[in-house]
Amino acid sequence: MDKKIIFLGSSGAFQIPSFHCTCANCELARKNPKLRRTRASIAVIGDEITIVDISPDIALQLEREKIRKIDNILITHWHFDHIYSLCELHETSIQGKFAPFKIYIHEGLVGLLKRTYYWMEKSFEIIPVKPHNIFTIDNTAVEIVKTNHTDTSIGFVFNTKESF
Repeated sequence: MDKKIIFLGSSGAFQIPSFHCTCANCELARKNPKLRRTRASIAVIGDEITIVDISPDIALQLEREKIRKIDNILITHWHFDHIYSLCELHETSIQGKFAPFKIYIHEGLVGLLKRTYYWMEKSFEIIPVKPHNIFTIDNTAVEIVKTNHTDTSIGFVFNTKESF
């Protein structure tokens, strides 16, 4: 099956418009809903559903796109706008709505993930990764690359007919 990418959100750490901001961009987004942006995350849709980063807007984003299950989560780095809404997914997992999902995260963040979300441990399986690793998700090779954002930030290159 071919993969489809859905941009769930494309803003930075704060959605646009941000409640406290009166800049020109936020004011334009208030007037024109097409200019509104939720925080960054993408969904890679194939036989499996893979989410890259769990933004604070994840529940709204998944509902908007009618995504009803998640198989894999890829975390690029440990900032609130990329990880802290993982708890939004806990309830569906414990209700048996879907099997525990796999979380691919830099090996240096595994302990932090376990400590922060210890109460969710039955909801996910942790897959530690590091730059230059290659693994397979949904019959697609995924390569880990180092990014410069933080000491433990990484990117994911999906190698299909065209890499993305």
